[in-house]
Order: sequence, then C-alpha cells, then structure tokens
Amino acid sequence: MSDNIASTPTRKGGRGHLLLPVIGVTIALALFVAVTRFGRTTPNYLEEARAAQMRGDTVAAISAMKSQLAIAPESSKTRLQLASLLRESDPDEALAVLRVIPESDANWTAALQETAIIHMLSGQTDEASAALEALVAVEPEHFGAQLSLAELYFNNHDPKKALPHAQVAAKLEPNRAQTFLLIADIHDVLQNYAMMIEPLQIAVDIDPDFYAAHLNLAYAHHRIGQLAEATTQAEWCLKKNSREVAALRILASVARSEGRFDDAEKWLAQALKVRPEDLDCRILEADLLLYQRQPQAAYERLKELYDSHSTTVRYLGALSRSAAAAGERDEARKLYQSVEELLQKSRAATP
Repeated sequence: MSDNIASTPTRKGGRGHLLLPVIGVTIALALFVAVTRFGRTTPNYLEEARAAQMRGDTVAAISAMKSQLAIAPESSKTRLQLASLLRESDPDEALAVLRVIPESDANWTAALQETAIIHMLSGQTDEASAALEALVAVEPEHFGAQLSLAELYFNNHDPKKALPHAQVAAKLEPNRAQTFLLIADIHDVLQNYAMMIEPLQIAVDIDPDFYAAHLNLAYAHHRIGQLAEATTQAEWCLKKNSREVAALRILASVARSEGRFDDAEKWLAQALKVRPEDLDCRILEADLLLYQRQPQAAYERLKELYDSHSTTVRYLGALSRSAAAAGERDEARKLYQSVEELLQKSRAATP
C-alpha cells in the first residue's frame, strides 16, 4: 500500500493542488454576490432623499423616501419625512402615509402636527382643528398647537372657541407680544372692548414700539369712552405714521365728542385726503354735516358709496338718518327696511 501511496501522481496542476485555489474563488464569488445584493440593490435611500432635496429635486426625494418606506414600513420617522415632502403635491397620499402611525408610537404627536399642517394648507380648517385638538389633549403645553387653534377658530369666525386657546398660548410664551394682540382682537369681535386694554398694554410692555398694539389701544380706549387715553395713543401712532387714517379718525371723533368741531374737521379732512372712500370717515363726516345743519350734503356724500356698501348695516343706518333729515322720507323708510332685513338674516345665521 505504501508503494501505491508513493506512486500517487503529484504533477503540478494536479487535482490535489487545485483544491485550495478553487475554494478561494468560490468564497470570493460569494462575497461579490453578497455585496452586490445588499450593497447595490439596497442603497441608502435616506441619503438619496437628502441629496435630492439639497439639489431641489422633490420628485426624486419622494421616490427615494417611498423606496425606503417599502423596506421599513414600520418606520414612523420615514413616514413623517415622506408626508412632509408630499404635503403640497399630494396631500391625500400624505395623510394616508401618516394614518398608519399608531397612537402608541413615539412620533404620533408629530404625526398629528403634520396632519394639521396638511389640512391647513388644503384649506380644511375643521379637519386641521380636529388634529390640533387631539394634539393638545395629549400635550396641553404644546405652544404651536394652542396658538394655531386660536388662530384657526378666530379666522373661522368662532371667537368663543379661540379665546381659551389664545390665553393658554400667552401663558406658555408670555414674551410673545403678537399673542396678546390676538387676544385683544378676539375680545373686539366679542365686543368686550374694555377687556382689550389689558392684553394690549401687556403687548406694549413687551414691545414698546409695537405699532399695531398702540393703534388698537387707541381704538379700545375710544370705544369705552376713555378719550384722553385714546388721544395719547392716536398721537403716538401719528408720530410714527402721519397718514394713519384710523388714528386721524379717532382724533376727529374725540374732538367732535368734546365739542371741538374745527379740530374734528381738520383731522377728518386729513384722513379723507389719504383715503377718500373710507366708510367710517364718511359716516363721521355726515354726522358733522348734520350737526352743521347740512342734511342734504350729508345725504349726497353718503349716497355716493351705495354701490359699495348696500349690504353694510352701519352704512345703511347712517344713510337712512341723513335721508330722513334731508326730507327724503320714502328713501329713509326703504333704507330702514333694508337694515331690518339684514339684521334678521344675521340673527338667523347665528347659531
């Protein structure tokens, strides 16, 4: 047997010498296949999406994010990023992407916020409000959600719902002057004119040069009969902007109330020079003309605005008074009936 072993061929290139090289090639091929399979066919889609966004290619970014989501459908972070990319081009798909995220997910509140943004961009205020209400139910100290709810309800003509959210937002960010201006605007719509003063004063304390807050203070003080304070604020505004019609009108009205009719005419003339068609100025002008026993002039001046304000109650009321004073009794009666009809419609539309 030993002879047979000794006589075994050992030629260079024989089978025994080929074994190791063949195994090496097999391993190399396997590694190549693995790299190809997991490296080239599974690229880093998140990196692709970021790169596409940096070069402004939103379509490519969306495509990359969708590919990433196909690999990891449970990733709420990926869903949020994709929804953000889709929010304007395809809001329905963006909402569908977010809807899958469960309440138990750490990113659920972020999904609610993104949902609200998408609805707001689409003009779906009721749906946006619902998402934000769900968000503040979980995170009541979420400033952005509270402020957004206040603004949504206010812009949707629901000041009673807007007010508590605006007040919470003001407590959460007490150094934001604009929030206090919003609170004052809400009180204005609710006709709580005296309650406008405090938030507006806070806004001015935060930002002494906050022009809108000063102008609204002039308005609020004037509405509740605090004429000296209204004058101070209106004059402050005129120092900043000599063409501020609202401030000029307030000063004219204050002068009329105090019996300084020459001053009232002076301020009103400046306001009408800036804005000849301003309704409130023209109504005040008519009042001054009536006081000066010029009812026909008052009626004619107001009548010029009829086409633009034929459905405005305060305009029709002023025109009716002027018409009656000018002896236009039939016209005054018709105008009064129009006012009554508009008020009835308004009452019927109020929930």
